[in-house]
Amino acid sequence: DTLFPKISISDNLSGKDVDLKSFVNSKIREIISNIELRVGDGKYYFNFRGDVLRRPRVYVFYKPDLLFLSGIPIKVEFIKGKGKLANTLPTTHDGGTDVMIEQVDLYGYTEKEVVLNVTLDREKIGIEDMFMLPNCQITLLRPISVGYCINYYVNNKKVAESKIKNSLIKMFAEFGFDTKEIPILSKEINDSVIKKLSDSWIDYFIYVKTDAYTQKMGNYEMYICNVKSESISYKFPQENMIFFIESEPTKGTGTTPNNAINNAIEKLKENFVNQIRSKIKLFD
Repeated sequence: DTLFPKISISDNLSGKDVDLKSFVNSKIREIISNIELRVGDGKYYFNFRGDVLRRPRVYVFYKPDLLFLSGIPIKVEFIKGKGKLANTLPTTHDGGTDVMIEQVDLYGYTEKEVVLNVTLDREKIGIEDMFMLPNCQITLLRPISVGYCINYYVNNKKVAESKIKNSLIKMFAEFGFDTKEIPILSKEINDSVIKKLSDSWIDYFIYVKTDAYTQKMGNYEMYICNVKSESISYKFPQENMIFFIESEPTKGTGTTPNNAINNAIEKLKENFVNQIRSKIKLFD
C-alpha cells in the first residue's frame, strides 16, 4: 500500500486510469491463472518396501499458447501418507521435472495409496500469499503384495523344482502383484512361520508343497512317480487362512526317476495352477 499510494496509469485496453498496484496484481493473477500443472501419463506405484517403482514427472505450461515453461521451481508435499522427498529441480526445456520421491513411509500405514500435492514454489518465485497457485495431485498406488514359497520334495528329500514355480511367477505377473519369495524351511506352516510372515509387510502369502515318490517298476528299466501338490494361502495382517487346495494324486512314468517325475508334474501342473488362479483372482 505504501509503494504505489496514489499513482495511476492508463490501461491500454480500456483507456481508463487504474491504480498501478491493482493493475500489476491483476496481470500477475491473469498469468498465474493460465498456468497449468499436469502429471505425466501412466500410473505410479510403490512396493511393499516403500520404493517408488517409477518417478512421476510433472509438466508446467502456459495454457493460451501451449507454451511449456522451463526454470519453474515447484513444491511437493504429501497430503495422504508420509514419505521422504529429495529436492525436486526446476522444470527443464520441455516444461517437465521428475518428482524426487525417495521413499514412502510404510510404518503403521496400511492404505493402498499415497497422494502428493504439487504446486509452484511460492517462496522461490516470490509470489505473495494473496495469489492462488495452480496445482496438481499425484497418486501412488501400492499393488497387492504377495509372498510365496514353493517347496518340492522327492522321496522326502527337499530338491529344486522349476515347472510349477515358473508357472506361478508368470501368473503373479499377469495379475500385477508385487511378489516376494520368502523361504520356509519347515514342511508345514506353523505358528513360528506365521509370525515370520506377519513381519514381512505382505498382503497375502501362498505356500505350495509338492511331494513326489519314485520307484522302479519290477525288473524293467522303467520308473513310476506318484506326485501330489497342495497350496495354502493366508491374508495379512489378519493372519486368516484364505484357501487350501489339494491336487489329485498323479502318476508319471519314465526311463529314469527324473523323467518319471517330470512326466507326473507336467500332467499335474496345468490343472493345479488353474485352481490357484481361480482363488487369487479374488485377492483385493
